[in-house]
Amino acid sequence: MSPFSSIFCPHTPIPTSTSSTSAHFSFSFPGFPGGILGPDLIDKMTAQATEAGATFEYEEVHGIDTSTRPLRVAHGWDPEAPEWMTADTVIIATGAAAKRLDIPGTGDGPNGFWQRGVSACAVCDGAIMAKDTQSFVIGGGDAACEEALYLTKFASEVHLVVRRDALRASVVMANRVKEHPKI
Repeated sequence: MSPFSSIFCPHTPIPTSTSSTSAHFSFSFPGFPGGILGPDLIDKMTAQATEAGATFEYEEVHGIDTSTRPLRVAHGWDPEAPEWMTADTVIIATGAAAKRLDIPGTGDGPNGFWQRGVSACAVCDGAIMAKDTQSFVIGGGDAACEEALYLTKFASEVHLVVRRDALRASVVMANRVKEHPKI
């Protein structure tokens, strides 16, 4: 019997995660000493899971009944009449969401600059918003460093704003940022 039965992916033909699909490179995933592109990592993981017998279901999960073993998963396109399947293990991976700072002018609305100069995704918006500008990335972890490195393709200069005297990023990522002449 396969260790997997189904992997549910919401509404899309490819497994998605903000961090994995938009990340330029991941240097912290075991087995890829030179790093790997986020989408390439997802492709490899999908292929390996498929070889192990997993099937991918691209539909909404509406609930999990944990009162019985195996667990019962309600899924399907109609939440009022879900289909049910069983699973010994369920992994809930809800994805990532940007942390928006409460800084005047960065919000939504007529007085805010959200998506008009303020963004949470360099890969999504960098080519448009950062072209030939001084850009700022707030944060000191791997995600912020990755965004800063990506912006160097477009911005004239990238400022990485951190709260501490050191980056929280992995050593490899921190070194790449420190050595980049545009950051």
